Amino acid sequence: MRKVSPRLSLDPIRLKVYEKHCASASSACSPAQTLLPALTPTATKEPIPTALIPEESDFRVNPVEGLGPDFIMGADVSMLKQIEDNGGKYYVNGEEADALEILKAHGVIWIRLRIWNNPTDENGEPLGGGNNDLETTVSIAARAKALGLKFLLDFHFSDWWADPGKQNMPGAWEGLVTEALNQAIYDYTAEVITTLAEEGAMPDMVQLGNEVNSGMSWPVRYKDRTCRQLPALQRVVRRITS
Repeated sequence: MRKVSPRLSLDPIRLKVYEKHCASASSACSPAQTLLPALTPTATKEPIPTALIPEESDFRVNPVEGLGPDFIMGADVSMLKQIEDNGGKYYVNGEEADALEILKAHGVIWIRLRIWNNPTDENGEPLGGGNNDLETTVSIAARAKALGLKFLLDFHFSDWWADPGKQNMPGAWEGLVTEALNQAIYDYTAEVITTLAEEGAMPDMVQLGNEVNSGMSWPVRYKDRTCRQLPALQRVVRRITS
């Protein structure tokens, strides 16, 4: 199998993995390449320095045999716009190319994008992690749809990461209870889907909540209320998308 040239710019997490690789495989990295530039936080507005990547790598991914025609080959690209805004670039065999076009050329047919209500801190500064508000989501989704990729939208119903250990309601919804909270969630869902449709970026699949094992919209909405809310949200999505 031929060697590949993975000239991808790295975000801070993958950069740490690369540093570890260089430390344990000195033959693959020159001393200059192991002395990577210091990184600033992901929320910075200044470009993050691009890591030096070896011209060739022995890294290989073997194909999976016997996949059916309905198999979904997908990638979460929620970080894409922030990486690009910070100077990140993507390459194929030394030639710069669009990241989504690279994915499509290598068999990806779906993308996933998470969406947060208002991913900013108390000073209005972006939190990082992709800064996936509605504007960012529309931007990436429209690019993907223009390439013929299908699009899964993942609602977190939070200003930041939602998972089984934290399902904090957005700051704009704090203090709302019962019917007022139900209406806020309903209106927000309808606004997002309608906006995407108007921008030619209608999602092909919608995930209502992220890892909602322990409910969502804490501290008000726990498992029983979440179970009652989800069918209503399904109805609003189907009404707009049909």
